[in-house]
Amino acid sequence: MFMLLLSISLLSGEQTPKFKGSASIGWISGATLGMSVKTSDKPNREHYVNAVFYTRDTLWYAGLNFEQRFYHSRHFYTLLTTGLDYIEMVNISADPGGGNSGDAARYGSILLPHVTVGLSYQTPFTNDVNVFIEWDVGIKASISNINIGLTF
Repeated sequence: MFMLLLSISLLSGEQTPKFKGSASIGWISGATLGMSVKTSDKPNREHYVNAVFYTRDTLWYAGLNFEQRFYHSRHFYTLLTTGLDYIEMVNISADPGGGNSGDAARYGSILLPHVTVGLSYQTPFTNDVNVFIEWDVGIKASISNINIGLTF
Protein backbone atom coordinates (compact mmCIF):
# COMPACT_ATOMS: atom_id res chain seq x y z
CA MET A 1 0.00 0.00 0.00
CA PHE A 2 2.83 2.39 0.88
CA MET A 3 4.48 1.75 -2.51
CA LEU A 4 1.22 2.69 -4.27
CA LEU A 5 1.07 5.97 -2.36
CA LEU A 6 4.74 6.65 -3.10
CA SER A 7 4.24 5.99 -6.82
CA ILE A 8 1.28 8.36 -6.99
CA SER A 9 3.26 11.05 -5.21
CA LEU A 10 6.27 10.67 -7.51
CA LEU A 11 3.99 11.08 -10.51
CA SER A 12 2.75 14.38 -9.11
CA GLY A 13 5.87 16.35 -10.03
CA GLU A 14 8.77 18.07 -8.32
CA GLN A 15 7.03 18.65 -5.00
CA THR A 16 8.55 17.06 -1.91
CA PRO A 17 5.76 14.87 -0.55
CA LYS A 18 4.14 15.50 2.81
CA PHE A 19 2.83 12.56 4.80
CA LYS A 20 0.00 12.29 7.27
CA GLY A 21 -1.09 9.73 9.78
CA SER A 22 -4.12 9.75 12.03
CA ALA A 23 -6.08 7.65 14.47
CA SER A 24 -9.85 7.73 14.11
CA ILE A 25 -12.30 7.49 16.96
CA GLY A 26 -15.96 6.70 16.33
CA TRP A 27 -18.49 3.89 15.97
CA ILE A 28 -15.77 2.14 13.96
CA SER A 29 -12.21 3.08 14.95
CA GLY A 30 -9.11 2.83 12.80
CA ALA A 31 -6.21 4.61 11.17
CA THR A 32 -5.35 6.57 8.04
CA LEU A 33 -2.00 6.97 6.27
CA GLY A 34 -1.69 9.51 3.50
CA MET A 35 0.67 11.21 1.11
CA SER A 36 0.28 14.65 -0.47
CA VAL A 37 -0.11 15.03 -4.21
CA LYS A 38 0.14 18.23 -6.21
CA THR A 39 -3.00 18.80 -8.24
CA SER A 40 -3.53 22.55 -7.95
CA ASP A 41 -1.47 25.74 -7.91
CA LYS A 42 -3.84 27.37 -5.44
CA PRO A 43 -1.96 28.20 -2.20
CA ASN A 44 -4.87 27.56 0.17
CA ARG A 45 -5.39 23.89 -0.82
CA GLU A 46 -3.71 20.59 -0.08
CA HIS A 47 -4.50 17.21 -1.58
CA TYR A 48 -3.78 13.76 -0.14
CA VAL A 49 -4.18 10.18 -1.29
CA ASN A 50 -5.08 8.13 1.79
CA ALA A 51 -5.14 4.45 2.69
CA VAL A 52 -7.62 3.70 5.50
CA PHE A 53 -8.24 0.71 7.76
CA TYR A 54 -11.06 0.47 10.32
CA THR A 55 -12.31 -2.38 12.48
CA ARG A 56 -15.11 -3.28 14.86
CA ASP A 57 -16.39 -6.51 16.44
CA THR A 58 -18.33 -7.77 13.44
CA LEU A 59 -16.70 -5.93 10.52
CA TRP A 60 -13.57 -4.36 9.12
CA TYR A 61 -12.95 -2.17 6.11
CA ALA A 62 -10.08 -0.81 4.10
CA GLY A 63 -10.02 1.67 1.27
CA LEU A 64 -8.38 4.37 -0.76
CA ASN A 65 -9.59 7.95 -0.93
CA PHE A 66 -8.67 11.38 -2.20
CA GLU A 67 -8.78 14.20 0.37
CA GLN A 68 -8.94 17.91 -0.45
CA ARG A 69 -8.18 20.42 2.29
CA PHE A 70 -9.42 24.00 1.87
CA TYR A 71 -7.61 26.37 4.25
CA HIS A 72 -9.60 29.34 5.56
CA SER A 73 -6.83 30.52 7.90
CA ARG A 74 -3.51 29.25 9.16
CA HIS A 75 -5.22 26.91 11.63
CA PHE A 76 -8.72 26.16 10.27
CA TYR A 77 -9.67 24.17 7.19
CA THR A 78 -12.57 22.24 5.74
CA LEU A 79 -12.16 18.99 3.87
CA LEU A 80 -13.86 16.88 1.23
CA THR A 81 -12.94 13.21 0.83
CA THR A 82 -14.02 10.85 -1.95
CA GLY A 83 -13.04 7.23 -2.51
CA LEU A 84 -14.03 3.59 -2.26
CA ASP A 85 -14.04 1.19 0.72
CA TYR A 86 -14.05 -2.61 0.79
CA ILE A 87 -16.06 -3.89 3.76
CA GLU A 88 -16.12 -7.42 5.14
CA MET A 89 -18.57 -8.38 7.88
CA VAL A 90 -19.71 -11.44 9.79
CA ASN A 91 -23.15 -12.58 8.72
CA ILE A 92 -25.17 -12.45 11.93
CA SER A 93 -28.30 -14.60 11.80
CA ALA A 94 -31.44 -13.81 13.74
CA ASP A 95 -32.01 -17.44 14.73
CA PRO A 96 -33.87 -17.29 18.08
CA GLY A 97 -32.94 -20.89 18.89
CA GLY A 98 -29.25 -20.21 18.46
CA GLY A 99 -26.86 -21.81 16.03
CA ASN A 100 -25.64 -25.36 15.93
CA SER A 101 -22.17 -26.06 17.22
CA GLY A 102 -21.15 -27.07 13.70
CA ASP A 103 -22.18 -23.75 12.18
CA ALA A 104 -19.26 -21.73 10.87
CA ALA A 105 -19.25 -17.96 10.77
CA ARG A 106 -20.12 -16.70 7.32
CA TYR A 107 -18.71 -13.48 5.95
CA GLY A 108 -20.17 -11.04 3.47
CA SER A 109 -18.37 -8.29 1.64
CA ILE A 110 -19.37 -5.16 -0.27
CA LEU A 111 -17.83 -2.11 -1.91
CA LEU A 112 -19.10 1.17 -0.49
CA PRO A 113 -18.48 4.74 -1.65
CA HIS A 114 -16.54 6.94 0.76
CA VAL A 115 -17.74 10.55 0.56
CA THR A 116 -17.31 12.86 3.55
CA VAL A 117 -17.09 16.52 4.50
CA GLY A 118 -15.42 17.81 7.62
CA LEU A 119 -14.04 20.61 9.77
CA SER A 120 -10.55 20.75 11.22
CA TYR A 121 -8.12 22.65 13.38
CA GLN A 122 -4.34 22.27 13.12
CA THR A 123 -1.42 23.79 14.95
CA PRO A 124 2.36 23.53 14.46
CA PHE A 125 4.17 21.02 16.66
CA THR A 126 7.63 21.72 15.20
CA ASN A 127 8.77 23.55 12.05
CA ASP A 128 7.85 20.63 9.76
CA VAL A 129 5.17 18.84 11.80
CA ASN A 130 1.56 19.87 12.41
CA VAL A 131 -0.93 18.32 14.81
CA PHE A 132 -4.55 18.24 13.64
CA ILE A 133 -7.99 17.22 14.85
CA GLU A 134 -10.76 16.64 12.31
CA TRP A 135 -14.43 15.81 12.50
CA ASP A 136 -15.98 14.29 9.40
CA VAL A 137 -19.40 13.00 8.44
CA GLY A 138 -20.67 11.35 5.29
CA ILE A 139 -21.38 8.20 3.34
CA LYS A 140 -19.03 5.52 4.65
CA ALA A 141 -19.20 2.55 6.99
CA SER A 142 -18.46 4.60 10.11
CA ILE A 143 -20.71 7.57 9.15
CA SER A 144 -18.78 10.02 11.37
CA ASN A 145 -15.36 10.08 13.03
CA ILE A 146 -13.01 12.27 14.98
CA ASN A 147 -9.47 12.01 13.57
CA ILE A 148 -6.38 13.04 15.52
CA GLY A 149 -3.07 13.02 13.68
CA LEU A 150 0.13 14.54 12.34
CA THR A 151 1.27 15.91 8.99
CA PHE A 152 5.00 15.87 8.37
